[in-house]
Amino acid sequence: MNCSIMLLRNRVSAQQARERKKAYLSELEVRVKELEKKNSELEERLSTLQNENQMLRHILKNTTAGMQGGGSSCKLCPTVEVLRC
Repeated sequence: MNCSIMLLRNRVSAQQARERKKAYLSELEVRVKELEKKNSELEERLSTLQNENQMLRHILKNTTAGMQGGGSSCKLCPTVEVLRC
């Protein structure tokens, strides 16, 4: 083969490799955006569940304390009335 044909093929191959790399990087950027969004959603859900867990622990603590010391209502949750069985 003559050198000019080999050089042309090499240039074409290099250009194709650059285009594949560019497409791959674009796909990765899309994936990063998707994962960042999912992470944000999961962090929000975690925060909500932690708050709910804290509230339930508080209610449980007050319920247990109320059973030991007579009926009382929760100071932080006045609508929750602790009943003694």
